[in-house]
Amino acid sequence: MPTNHDRAEWAAAALWHFQSATGTDYDNALPDLLCDLMHWSDREDFNFHDAIDTARMHYEAECEEEAAENNPQKPKATTLPRNAAMTIAQTAIYANFEALAERLAEAAKLSAEAAAAIKDGKQNQAIGTALPLEDLLSQSKALYDAALALHRHASRG
Repeated sequence: MPTNHDRAEWAAAALWHFQSATGTDYDNALPDLLCDLMHWSDREDFNFHDAIDTARMHYEAECEEEAAENNPQKPKATTLPRNAAMTIAQTAIYANFEALAERLAEAAKLSAEAAAAIKDGKQNQAIGTALPLEDLLSQSKALYDAALALHRHASRG
């Protein structure tokens, strides 16, 4: 299960990608991205303000969930090895591969459960168990593609 630290790392990777694509500076990256998301929401007929409200509820729930776990090992500022001087691109690539590993582990777990169900003659259960794989594999492909794109972009610079 992802932690709030993981979620922050994914957001950092997205912001870095946005900065790279637009040339905006660090201080303006978040407001510029939010502004562009408002434009996108208008174009796609999404209610941006409802999305912000939902995001706020998710954020509060995730913070409460993590606090309730009383995990004595709270995430540090970064999960990257301290002996490596990581660039922003490397940090973003790392975050993508970490998220990719989580998605693939979940996909492997669901695949094994689906295989066990079909072995027991429970075809409907097997298919129902496997349905989330489509989304997990789509997310995995996107994370993989993002890591490669970050690498290619960083290699050009």
